[in-house]
Amino acid sequence: MAEMTETTPRNRLEMTTRLARISDLDRLIEIEQACFSSDRLSRRSFVRQIGNDRSAVLVAETGGAIAGYAMVLFRCTSAIARLYSLAVDPAYRGRSVGRFLVSEAERAAASRGAERLRLEARLGNKRARSLYVSAGFQEIRDLPQYYADGGDGIRFEKVLTNRRAKAQ
Repeated sequence: MAEMTETTPRNRLEMTTRLARISDLDRLIEIEQACFSSDRLSRRSFVRQIGNDRSAVLVAETGGAIAGYAMVLFRCTSAIARLYSLAVDPAYRGRSVGRFLVSEAERAAASRGAERLRLEARLGNKRARSLYVSAGFQEIRDLPQYYADGGDGIRFEKVLTNRRAKAQ
């Protein structure tokens, strides 16, 4: 994966991304529990996706610590990849980790030949929605009662065809 340095007015973080390893499981579960009160990924789900050829579980590291992760799913019969989950440890929020992970998810999707990247977000999650819109995603569909707790969602999509050449 690529290495990128993010600079914000408040902080400067040097971040790298890599594929998650089984040895990262405890940290991934810790981030998951800190970020989500429902619809959490289980340890079993992480184990299933780490090393799966139809997914990429990316971790963002800074200073040797995992600051967040993104899980991208692929289907061999589709040109659409799905950013299934993205979470940033609360201690690293506001420091461009989410933006970095979105960019790396796009790069991973494009490198696998995906032409579009889709994701869902809770209607009330203004921080996530703002991140996705600022990254060039378009709202394409309302998802009433999408989440297990009955919460509404929104589906986003971004065309990646221009990124395909950059990823190779």
